[in-house]
Amino acid sequence: MMNTQIRILDEKALDEVRRFSQPDLIRMLFPGHPVKDRGVMPSPLRDDRNASFSCFISSGGIWKGKDFSTGEVYDNISLYRTVFPHYDFIEAVDSLSWLVLKRSALVEYGAGLDRSSHSLPQRRTTRRPEAERPSALQVVSVTRLDDASVPSELVSYWRDRAISDANIMSYCVFARFESTSLKGRRMLDPVSGLPLLDSRGNEMMDDGIREAVGFYNDIGGMVFRVPQTSLRKGFKGANTSYISTLLADGTRPAYGVVLQGAGDNVMHFSRYDKSSFSILINPTQRFYGVSPKAAYYAAPLLDEWHGRVLDERDVKRLCAVLTSLNSPVCGKAAVVEGMFDGLSFIEMQGMSGRGFRPGVELVVLNSITNLKWAVPFLAMEDEVRIIFDNDLKSGAGRKAFNELRDRIQEYSSRCRKRTLVTSGDYLLGACNDLNDALVADKAQKKKSL
Repeated sequence: MMNTQIRILDEKALDEVRRFSQPDLIRMLFPGHPVKDRGVMPSPLRDDRNASFSCFISSGGIWKGKDFSTGEVYDNISLYRTVFPHYDFIEAVDSLSWLVLKRSALVEYGAGLDRSSHSLPQRRTTRRPEAERPSALQVVSVTRLDDASVPSELVSYWRDRAISDANIMSYCVFARFESTSLKGRRMLDPVSGLPLLDSRGNEMMDDGIREAVGFYNDIGGMVFRVPQTSLRKGFKGANTSYISTLLADGTRPAYGVVLQGAGDNVMHFSRYDKSSFSILINPTQRFYGVSPKAAYYAAPLLDEWHGRVLDERDVKRLCAVLTSLNSPVCGKAAVVEGMFDGLSFIEMQGMSGRGFRPGVELVVLNSITNLKWAVPFLAMEDEVRIIFDNDLKSGAGRKAFNELRDRIQEYSSRCRKRTLVTSGDYLLGACNDLNDALVADKAQKKKSL
């Protein structure tokens, strides 16, 4: 700790610290972080792979950053104190001043303290590795959707969305999960917003348990869809977010890839070892069960991960990517956003006049933020059709389409291949998404009978 006998801040230094470029400060505090002076980048305050943080100059020339996931806004001082929470305000300003201005921010610093060369103190952050953070949604039980325990409102939920029982039961499950964020809250009427009362007039408390249609992703996580009832609002969520891949024959990629060997989980280098059918990432660590073709198409992705520390979910994602690359592809694939879009695509393959032929790969992103994980697999295809919600005329929709298209084409070109990427938004007509188009189609066919 610093000498605290004299703690008078120099207002000029305080102002200069606040005006110092926050992108440059992030570069100092987080070496190697993909910082953007303009635009959105991954948050430096957590293990984030998604674009959720941006820096900007506010009124008065003060640099600030906004974390879109939490809504928090940070100036340079609050950002610094988040990284080093053991500093009080004055200590943080002075330490930050030494870092960026090379001088103290105190009017008098105190005798006998030499701060002519400043180095960053050891961080004591509250962040934990991703592998240690439990999901807020914990699966309680999983059964088939034709089980007698499935509530009638759940059956009506998928039937109202024009999904056949055969398809929903082939690709989804009945999942009961507990939400730690909902457990113990007052239950509110989903329409009026007023507290719900039991037969004795007491407020009802939420047990946190929900019954949902569950849809597995490629790393064993699950996407949940809960319909709205008279007691509860509907719910969309996932215990772990990742893509879901369905091959042309309707199966999931099944040839597993595993990481074996002890190491520091830093991907220092990578090469394919033909003798052991593995990708060597460290002297003692290998991804086993990798075909030559999978290794070839994984190379650009592994290059991007060079030198990166891998947590448990990173390893699962890389194993999932390599497993999907091991799978045979038919040359054509479709990409949709959500699970009901994917189920609608499958449903439409059995309908005439929709332009969908059976036997194409299907990738369900489950979240737009997951699109990068689908790129290596899609780059192996000859043709990819992107069927996003009918908002491509909006900035966000067009940006998401362009980003995925450009990533696929750039990745395939690095593998000396050209993948044709087209938009399938014309298939939606005036409908908002693929499920709405399916419902409209089936309603029209029923009307014409």
